[in-house]
Amino acid sequence: LVSKISILFLFSFIQSLLFIFIGNSILGIKGMYFEYWLALFTMSAFANILGLIISASFNSVVTIYILIPLIMIPQMILGGAMFSFDKLNRWLTRPDKVPFVADMMATRWMYEALIVNQFVNNDFEIKFFDIEQKESYYNFKQVYYLPKLKDKLTFISDNFLTKDAEERKKVDNDIALLRHELGLLVKDTLLKVKCYGYKQWTTGKITFDLINQTNEYLDKLTDFVSEKFLTVSNQKEKLLQYILSTQKELYYQKKDDYYNESIADLVKKVFEKNKIIQYKHRLVQQVDPIYQIPVIEGYFDYRTQFYAHVKYFMGRFYNTFNFNIFVVWIMTAFLYIILYFNLLKKVLNVPLLVQQFLKKTYYEET
Repeated sequence: LVSKISILFLFSFIQSLLFIFIGNSILGIKGMYFEYWLALFTMSAFANILGLIISASFNSVVTIYILIPLIMIPQMILGGAMFSFDKLNRWLTRPDKVPFVADMMATRWMYEALIVNQFVNNDFEIKFFDIEQKESYYNFKQVYYLPKLKDKLTFISDNFLTKDAEERKKVDNDIALLRHELGLLVKDTLLKVKCYGYKQWTTGKITFDLINQTNEYLDKLTDFVSEKFLTVSNQKEKLLQYILSTQKELYYQKKDDYYNESIADLVKKVFEKNKIIQYKHRLVQQVDPIYQIPVIEGYFDYRTQFYAHVKYFMGRFYNTFNFNIFVVWIMTAFLYIILYFNLLKKVLNVPLLVQQFLKKTYYEET
């Protein structure tokens, strides 16, 4: 088994190297040859083990031919390249995380790794990413997020004393949302405006004083965020002006060589109509996923929005490219265990063994 895998991996090593060298040269993808090769070789290793499992578990060639599309199509559809995860049924997915069913697809991890790595770590964008991340953060807060909270606060103020059942339900949902979001704002280290009494946002305890206090807090926060956005925008403009004044030709050459507008549109979701949506008792950002820091929901919570530039796991953040490569190798190792112990064939034989046991028992009793 080891010798067979070694030969297959050697062929994959050479094929991936030739493919990337020729393909990237023709497509004009400069730099990142090693990253592209590593990603393609990793996927090839996964596919080799998967193919060996199929060939070891089924004796019929016809059966294998039928199985291949059933394995390939989910990898293609749920890889993230052909279809947006937003198109999936809501019971399969949620707006702030990659669907769990997609996390089981190796293509999803590798496609995201390549797209994110090419946008974040190319020789042009790498100088601007940090400042653009801050710019995106403050811009989203002042344009979409805080106005949405103000709208919720206005609705609560107008209707929290209502007796209508439908309106009461909407008010209660908005109260829960406001309590959750105010709690997040208090914990946000980039926002230094203090908020007191946010824990008082509970159904039945709302007063006009609390509403006015929260409204003042949101106004102060809006002013703070607007000021920070202008500061960051000016810093970016100064950096750009300095580069253009000292290395103008090099700037445009690197932008032409490394910056990919199609990839930028993908990872920023520039064509997304709903910039912010409500999910349960939360507000979820739908634009600029590449700049967002994942929301942590547990010590082992690795799940993030698609195109996140970092992944969280066990108290640390990891580069998305490295993390995703590691995940696929873990999946490959898991498949190797299945292959080594021939587990798939044994599982498929269980119904036959049960049938034989029942027949034997029946004949003995008869």
